[in-house]
Amino acid sequence: MSSINIDDTIQGYLGDCWVLATIAAAAEKPERVWRMFDTKSYNPAGVYSIRLYELGVPLSVVIDDYLPISGTQNLFVKANTPQKETWPLLIEKAFSKLHGNYKAIEGGWMVDAGNTFLGTGGSSISITSTTTADSIWTNAKTWDDAGYVVTAATSASANGIIGGHAYTFISEHVLSNGARVFKLRNPWGASEWIGAYADTDVFWTNNPADATAVGFLNKNDGVFFMTVEDFGKHFTSLAFNYDPSNWFQSYWLARGDGDTYGVAGTAS
Repeated sequence: MSSINIDDTIQGYLGDCWVLATIAAAAEKPERVWRMFDTKSYNPAGVYSIRLYELGVPLSVVIDDYLPISGTQNLFVKANTPQKETWPLLIEKAFSKLHGNYKAIEGGWMVDAGNTFLGTGGSSISITSTTTADSIWTNAKTWDDAGYVVTAATSASANGIIGGHAYTFISEHVLSNGARVFKLRNPWGASEWIGAYADTDVFWTNNPADATAVGFLNKNDGVFFMTVEDFGKHFTSLAFNYDPSNWFQSYWLARGDGDTYGVAGTAS
C-alpha cells in the first residue's frame, strides 16, 4: 500500500455500496485503514491478515490474494489509482469471508460496516419530510467536526442521485454566498448530482476562491456538492461511526448455553 485515499475505490458488480461508502469514509484518515492490516507490507506468499471486529471483539481474518476477475478486470471493487492499490480489494474480500461469501454482503447498513471495520459504535438519523435543514446540518457538522466516519443513504433515484444507494459524506461548507453545502461521493466513482452546485454549475467558475477552498474539481469522479436543503429532499438517512482514536471499550467472555462475548464501549 503506497497510499490510502478516499477515492481509491470504485464499486464493481457487487451490491455492497454500504461497505465501500463506509470504507471510503474511513479512508479520510488513512491511519484508520492502516490499522486494519495486521500484514502491513507486500507478502510474496499472497497471504494477508486483516483485523476486523465481530460483536465489538477484534479478530484476524486471514485471506489470500486470489480475487474474482473477468479477463484482466476485477469483478467487484476496483482500484481507482495509477498505482492500482490493493487495499480495497483485500478488505472487501476479508469482509465477505467474515460474512460467508461475497453474495452475503449485498445490501446492509453503513453503521454495521463501520462497526466491523473499526470496532466502534455509531448511530443514524432518519430524514423525513418533517426533518429540517438546520437539524440535518447540525448533526452532519457535529459528526464531521468530531472526525467521525459519516455516510448517507437514499431511497429513490432523481437528478443524478441513485436510489437505494449509500454515499460517503466528505465534508460540509458555507460558501461565500451563504449557501450551506455538503460534499459527497458516490462509491461508483461516477454518476453525480445534477442540480444546484453540481459540477456544471456556473457558480464554481464565477467563484474560484470558493472552488479552491472546498476542493472542487469538474470531473466525473463521483464527488459532488449539494445544498443541505436538496440533501434533505433526496437522502433518507445520515449515519456515523465514532473515530477509533476516541473509542474505548472492553469485552469479556460469558459462559452459558454457548460462549458469548459482552462488549462495553464509550466515546470521548
